[in-house]
Order: sequence, then C-alpha cells, then structure tokens
Amino acid sequence: MYQLRVIISAINELEGCLQRKMAEVKRTEKLIKQLGTLNYRQTALLSHAFRYPDHPYTVKSHSLSHSVVSQTARTDLTGLVECGLLEKRKAGKGFVYYPAENISDKLKSG
Repeated sequence: MYQLRVIISAINELEGCLQRKMAEVKRTEKLIKQLGTLNYRQTALLSHAFRYPDHPYTVKSHSLSHSVVSQTARTDLTGLVECGLLEKRKAGKGFVYYPAENISDKLKSG
C-alpha cells in the first residue's frame, strides 16, 4: 500500500508539473502573437522554439518548412536574431540559429 501511495503521489506531481508547463506555453504563444511585428513564419518558429529550446534552425530548414525561398528564410531568421529571440552561431560554412536563452523572459519584456 505504501508503494502505491508513493506512485500516486508521483503521478499527481507530474500532472501538476505538466499543467503548469502547458499554461506557460499558452501564455508564451499568446505573447508571441501579440508582438504584431512578426510574420506568421516567425511566429510559428518561435512557438516551436519555445517548446524545443535545443532545436537548431537553418535557412534551409526554415525555407523548406514554410515553402519560401532562401532569402525570405534568411530575412525571417535575421529578424528574430535582431529582436534577441534567436542566437546565430557559425557552423561550417553556414550558420545555425538556436532559441535565445530565457526566450520566454525576452518575450515578456518585448
């Protein structure tokens, strides 16, 4: 019985944690949409970046996922770097973009 109570307690803690995280994601996505200065591709990328903070983005991946030319993808990513929402890192001959540290704090202050 003791082990069962421990398991139930752990499940309840996990459920509470998941609910808090889901609420945080919803608040952040609402903040992203309220910025108003971003296009739908940038908004979609930020929503994804918030959920997957270690995910890398490239001009090619952004271009393919939104069916746009490389220059449009580059402009989208550069705009997010200028807003401080993405970080640009050199990788071989090109660049890789990662969500900025504390992206949710930056969105709240922006």
